Amino acid sequence: MTAPSSGPLPPQSPHRIAVGTGLSAILLGAVSMALHEPFLLPPMGATAFLLFFAPTMPASKPRAVLLGTAVALLFGYGSLIITGNAEVASAVSAGFDERRVLGCTLALAGTSTSMALLKAAHPPAGATTLVVALGLVREPKHLLVMEAGVALLLGLRWALRGAVRG
Repeated sequence: MTAPSSGPLPPQSPHRIAVGTGLSAILLGAVSMALHEPFLLPPMGATAFLLFFAPTMPASKPRAVLLGTAVALLFGYGSLIITGNAEVASAVSAGFDERRVLGCTLALAGTSTSMALLKAAHPPAGATTLVVALGLVREPKHLLVMEAGVALLLGLRWALRGAVRG
């Protein structure tokens, strides 16, 4: 059952939110350490919050989470290639220029439009596409790691469903 499109969300227990998001960080952090791969990244925090704060929202459904993230990764990486930013340092290291702003614009607009067309809106995907377009994550294998990370979060939410009361 999905939440109504208007009006307040059903209240979620702060305890449930704390346990779910805390375990999300522990899980992704442990996997990051074990595999030496970046599973614990800022967009994962936004996804974890959404999954445990508003689990009935359409944006929290597995299809929206997985497809929205995949679209974000593709547009973020595509913008790196199109703008020639794939071979330069990240915006954090090198700063911003017109190409970087164009890349972020293409990534965010493409991601947002595609999610709307696919009816797979997942707001944290806006952060995901920018993380890639800014060059913070640029290796193709790390794009797969990010998609696997959201799958792990969905698995954790499923495993905790009903386990945390109140």
